[in-house]
Amino acid sequence: MAVPKLPLLAADTNFLIDLEDGANFALEGLEVLKRRLVGHVMYVPPTVITELAYGVENWEGDRRRLAVCALQNMKPKWGFQPSEFIPVGHGIVEITALHLIAEGLIPKEEQNDAFILAESALLKAQILITSDRHLTGVDPGKLRAILESRDLCPVLIQAPRSIAQKFGGKR
Repeated sequence: MAVPKLPLLAADTNFLIDLEDGANFALEGLEVLKRRLVGHVMYVPPTVITELAYGVENWEGDRRRLAVCALQNMKPKWGFQPSEFIPVGHGIVEITALHLIAEGLIPKEEQNDAFILAESALLKAQILITSDRHLTGVDPGKLRAILESRDLCPVLIQAPRSIAQKFGGKR
């Protein structure tokens, strides 16, 4: 008997920060995902963890507190799985991220976004949850072609607000 394939999701830095800040759109988006994708697995890509760690060290005030809470709560409170790659995975991610930038899908100054997107594809996440316009504005057809040309999983990029609006109706 075949084991059912669980939906795999990836969380961007701003999604975790918004959850910790109690942003309604983020909480509603997560609620919809949990209700509609029963048994899903939500990963936190390595670059997201790095960005949060950077925030703990360099951000100030409430923003720093949110980064601390996001790191502490990602697994126990929200059920997100932090992820890491073996060295060859890092190479695949770097080459893919640089290609996404070279092809103009992600601006050069948003290199971390390109890494998060490439990491999500390597993790085989079907959906990347983010409010970042540099990511939500990516052309899905071009993204799919680039990822598939590298034998990576195509990733659908969705904002939590969009998820809540599109699928938020109770069953």
